[in-house]
Amino acid sequence: MQAVDRSHIPTRPLITAYFQYRVDDFEDRIDCFEERDTLPDEDMRVAIAKARSELKQLKKERDAELARLKEEEQVILDEHSSVNMAVIIDALEN
Repeated sequence: MQAVDRSHIPTRPLITAYFQYRVDDFEDRIDCFEERDTLPDEDMRVAIAKARSELKQLKKERDAELARLKEEEQVILDEHSSVNMAVIIDALEN
């Protein structure tokens, strides 16, 4: 039986950590913009709106990537079962 090569599939914790780092960075940036927005002669509304929009897009990208990864993992698990079944059938036929 041939093992399934999963080395090309990023692990869920790695992807989660990558996106969490980026989400945290955007949230920190938004907090900083909001602090500056309270200062006189500082209008950060545009920067805040842009950062929030980018954060929303990043979260959509993260969710899509995690869903894709989950689907890919399921395909590999199903594929692995098919390989096992093929080996069993082959053994019974001979």
